[in-house]
Amino acid sequence: LLNSAAVVPFLPTTGRIIDLGSGAGLPGIVVAAMVPSAEVVLLEPMERRTEWLSEVAEILKLENVVVRRGRAQDEHGRLVGDAVTVRAVASLEKLYRWALPLVSRGGTLVALKGSRAEEEIEAAKHVGRKLGAGTASVVDAPTIEG
Repeated sequence: LLNSAAVVPFLPTTGRIIDLGSGAGLPGIVVAAMVPSAEVVLLEPMERRTEWLSEVAEILKLENVVVRRGRAQDEHGRLVGDAVTVRAVASLEKLYRWALPLVSRGGTLVALKGSRAEEEIEAAKHVGRKLGAGTASVVDAPTIEG
């Protein structure tokens, strides 16, 4: 939960945030709870997960959550957000192809990555440029002290 909360300072406080491959709702559910003034779209291809995400959003009374069943590639040209979050989905090279078409011009892609983030950025920079992304950077996103 703290790892998911760490992305919030890098996200807009209004508009639409798309959580790509929401799975168990991390970071999407946490983002929705922390940024109630933004619409948070939880995009997940698996039906059983979308049912669970809908139930969690209802139980937590997260009225800003929209659960949408689908794959990012199928939503290109139909769904666009001011920011897209991804966590543990794929390599950055693949993520760029899936996520960047969902990011509005001037928007942000926030990918939660591990210790190989710099390597992934280097390996994917040509794909990012081709798709119109700006310069990627690794940002340390601390949660709480210790």
